[in-house]
Amino acid sequence: MGPTSPPGPQTGNILIVEDDPSVLRLVSYILEKEGYEVDSAPNGLIGWEMVCRKSYDLVLTDIRMPVMDGLDLLKRIKLELPDTVVVVLSAFGNKDIAIK
Repeated sequence: MGPTSPPGPQTGNILIVEDDPSVLRLVSYILEKEGYEVDSAPNGLIGWEMVCRKSYDLVLTDIRMPVMDGLDLLKRIKLELPDTVVVVLSAFGNKDIAIK
């Protein structure tokens, strides 16, 4: 087998739902550098409104946020848009939340 070329830039639409501006900037920067189109929302309610207006390949959401938390956002997305991939992130280790 001959050498393979390194993978090219990625494409796709990603929504990051995160209330911490520094985390949001860092994750957005990394994903945009890899070639993804990144949108952001500061809480679950705004994230939900954005998901209703635009199709995303992936939604990355924090758990603990004001207005609507990430678990409520996950429930809404899976109920209304079940094919949307959602990854829930948290800086807080909690087995009960992970099981939910």
